[in-house]
Amino acid sequence: MAIKLSESKKQLYINYIKLIASVINSEKPPKLPADFDWELVCRNSQRNGVANIIAYTFDKVNVKPPKTVYNVMENERRFEILKETSQIFDIEKVIQKFEENKIRNIPLKGYFMKHYYPQTDFRSMNDVDIFCERKMYKKIRACFEECGFTENKMRSANELAFTKDLIFVEVHFVIDRDQKGYYDKIWDMVKPRDDYNCSYEFSPEDFYVYMLYHASKHIKNGGIGIRMILDFYVYNRAFPNLDYSYIKEQLTELGLLKTHEKITSTAEDWFSGKLEDFDSFGEFVLYCSTFGDSEFHEALTPVGDSSASGVLRHIFRPYSQMKNIYFYLHKFPFLLPFSWVQFWFSRVFVSKDINRSYGTEKKISPEVRQRADEIINELEL
Repeated sequence: MAIKLSESKKQLYINYIKLIASVINSEKPPKLPADFDWELVCRNSQRNGVANIIAYTFDKVNVKPPKTVYNVMENERRFEILKETSQIFDIEKVIQKFEENKIRNIPLKGYFMKHYYPQTDFRSMNDVDIFCERKMYKKIRACFEECGFTENKMRSANELAFTKDLIFVEVHFVIDRDQKGYYDKIWDMVKPRDDYNCSYEFSPEDFYVYMLYHASKHIKNGGIGIRMILDFYVYNRAFPNLDYSYIKEQLTELGLLKTHEKITSTAEDWFSGKLEDFDSFGEFVLYCSTFGDSEFHEALTPVGDSSASGVLRHIFRPYSQMKNIYFYLHKFPFLLPFSWVQFWFSRVFVSKDINRSYGTEKKISPEVRQRADEIINELEL
């Protein structure tokens, strides 16, 4: 898909968005042209995580999809119903284990977001994110093991990851990776959930702020897709009386006010029946899959410093970075030299992850690099 849409492609994607909106709003789907490209819609809806939603329009649209497309998207719909039942059952078992072991936890975005949609299966959930205290990581591992989960290879000391059947869970010990410090006192920002002693939740306003913060991280790391825009539309419908004066104060502190304005106006324009065209940000979102695009990610990733001092800093990384990789450095910072040996032994001999292009410019098309710069500047990120 080209970043810049032709007029014919724009009309196709306008109908694509309107199909999604018709399901969310319980409205009649748009009248489709006789040559409507269902195969393209099928491919894009899969990469956007919304194929299951569009499948609900099949008995109402004036132009029926070919059998192959029907089967693929109908299977997506049925699988989502099956998957969400399994996911909810398994994650609730874990949270109950946390209750028994007095492990404070804050389930994040997707866990709650599903329940704001007209039907919970409309909102697919690739993983479940939970915030916990780092000091409880041994008990956390034990809880997941008792619930039949398998621990994934640890990617950093800031998170643990577990899988079971149709669910992938990430336990985060840090939310504010940009080091702004906004979430340093996160436990002062949440309240216990009804019927729980150790599971907490944000207020509706602070949940919205977190949604924006989460979306901004994805944009800076390669983009966001349709589903994340849809989340904002659904959330604003679920909570029509949010205190926006408070929200704007918080987003100003985080430097996300412009991002808020663009995302919320796009969400309202797309899914409330007003959509007539796409601006540059809209085309950017359509170009991305659910969580962004690899080319945009590369375009937004700074090139390493290839000077001698830069290479040394790359090899002998500072404590502030290494403690995010190895748990033991939080208690024993004097083991930093040992962590360098462990890090590079693992990279060279275990994962064989050697970046031979360090310090060199990545080969990204000028169009993608220019659009990435434009989006970041437009959103003041």
